Amino acid sequence: MNADPQLSLFRLSEKGRKTPNPAVGEKMLDALFQPFRIGEMEVRNRIVMPPMVTFLANEAGAVTQRMIDYYTERARGGVGLIIIESAYVQEKDRDFGRLGIENPQLQVGLSELAESIQEQKAKVLLQINNRGSALAIHKGKGPDELTPEEIETIIEAFSSAAWRAQRAGFNGVEIHGANIYLIAQFLSPRTNHRQDEYGGDPERRMKFARDILLRVRQKVGEAFVVTVRMVGSEYAEGGLTLQDAQLFARRMEEAGAAALHVSANSPLAPYWHTPPMAVPRGCHVELAAGVKKAVQIPVIAVGRINDPVLADEIIAAGKADLVAMGRALIADPYLPRKAREGKLEEIRKCLACNFCRQRVIVMNRTLRCAVNPQAGQERERRILPASTPRKILIVGGGPAGLEAARVLALRGHRPALYEKRAELGGQLNLAAIPPHKEEIRNILDYLVFQVKKLNVRLHLNCEATGETVSREDPDVILLAAGALPLLPSIPGLTEEKLFTVEEALRGRRSLGKKVLVVGGGMVGCEVSEFLASQGKEVTIVEILPEVAATMEGHNRWLLLERLNKLSVQIFTKSEVRSLQGNQAVICRAGKNFEMETDGIVPAMGSRANRSLSVFESCGLPCYTIGDAVETRDIAAAVHEGFRAAMEI
Repeated sequence: MNADPQLSLFRLSEKGRKTPNPAVGEKMLDALFQPFRIGEMEVRNRIVMPPMVTFLANEAGAVTQRMIDYYTERARGGVGLIIIESAYVQEKDRDFGRLGIENPQLQVGLSELAESIQEQKAKVLLQINNRGSALAIHKGKGPDELTPEEIETIIEAFSSAAWRAQRAGFNGVEIHGANIYLIAQFLSPRTNHRQDEYGGDPERRMKFARDILLRVRQKVGEAFVVTVRMVGSEYAEGGLTLQDAQLFARRMEEAGAAALHVSANSPLAPYWHTPPMAVPRGCHVELAAGVKKAVQIPVIAVGRINDPVLADEIIAAGKADLVAMGRALIADPYLPRKAREGKLEEIRKCLACNFCRQRVIVMNRTLRCAVNPQAGQERERRILPASTPRKILIVGGGPAGLEAARVLALRGHRPALYEKRAELGGQLNLAAIPPHKEEIRNILDYLVFQVKKLNVRLHLNCEATGETVSREDPDVILLAAGALPLLPSIPGLTEEKLFTVEEALRGRRSLGKKVLVVGGGMVGCEVSEFLASQGKEVTIVEILPEVAATMEGHNRWLLLERLNKLSVQIFTKSEVRSLQGNQAVICRAGKNFEMETDGIVPAMGSRANRSLSVFESCGLPCYTIGDAVETRDIAAAVHEGFRAAMEI
């Protein structure tokens, strides 16, 4: 799980992490908005939406109206090129909810999808793929098991799929040769152990990909755009390197590829495939730059690029010809248009929280976004004017209350938001403090900007009461007052030794050198990292068998690695029994032992704020949203705020 060498190798300048100057206008983004040609296809700018699985296809692999709405909204938002998620070239290779192209009956829906995108002046490619033995649930074969006859069948299936995509009206196809799928399995010495013409040295391992590309070219001709998604590095000992990628790129250029889309993957560190927020923005850009040095055809860079200023820098520096912005366009389909108009502060940036990945890859559910409640439901959740504008009192200025205020104002309602603290954002202000959590401020800054732009009446340092209801005379009340921290009942624990998570993160009181964090959930682990990074000796005590058990996998992987490097002690299946002076008594596996501590930070979660009965009993329609219902995550808060505002 050692990530630091790769992070240091491919870290861009810290400009990639900073929030761009809101005053920046279109001129600064000249490179990003220059038209560009890929083969005979011209795209209106350098922004590419890369293929990302959505599970918006139906059980037969056919295009649905939801899928059309989802992609068309991104085209309407100004992206130059959309590469549709993997369409599988053989029926046996497809799972429920994944797009297909192997059946001629699927062509009608594919044609409608292509036309809908092209009507918005964007170009569209269809990615075609064979998954190989990538997943345990898949019954296909890997490189070593395939017979020459089966290889021929797959090559022909790719070419037939490309031909069907051409007939369906797509501008081109992308051959998926990256991630952990079949072509990449053939390329990697870690997974290809064949002794025939398709295995052995690099030239033979890439023969499978080359044969596919040559057959596709035979089938669709020279004018049809064919690009290749490729592995720039496997970041693993004995795996593909950038030098391998450069050789592969040259061979693909010779075989007729119109462009190369440079991704990365590692069997030992899978977070490189969908980099979480702890991985620097632009993490794979240097791979694209290395490939670009080896070929004359265009190169597309990818890797956690959620900022148009960074995207422009990449193009202007000559590191790539086009930039793929995937999750960024899920979070805000209008990012290109806003950037072109110089409205950078209006962009709802991706957090790289990987909520979308968790939904699709882990939970096998349709695509959703933590910060964009409309993603994947563009038609059903289109914001329309309210039939009867109403006065709305919102109690609480956290993410749920802010999102509700934004949508209510857009619909023509008259919201007034009361927040008892001096700042908006609620728990987001704390969530953004620990190391590698800076991206949390993206959604906070966006929501605060929006409610101010929409002239929502904001009352800070002002706790709503029954008198507030009388004064405002609202038609509806939204309760978004958040949650209160749970405090442990530990014999001997005094106020002097008790530090809340907020006190620990904001440094309002001196914690001392040795700190005991009670609770090993996400918050407990993150506050532990924060304190350990300040040089404190931190111990986590968690009653469950694992820490950070509910976190998204890639974020959890990196967090645990960092805690280990900071020498944070972790005791699971343990609890603090008592505190005697500076000695905490901890019970683990039925045995007690003592540990010295200067302070205890409880991170045992929160409880919903139930001190809202004065509003619930006032006789008005009342909605309770966010952590005021129960403590959850950013996605739950934002989505509930959105839904409540749409129902009023």
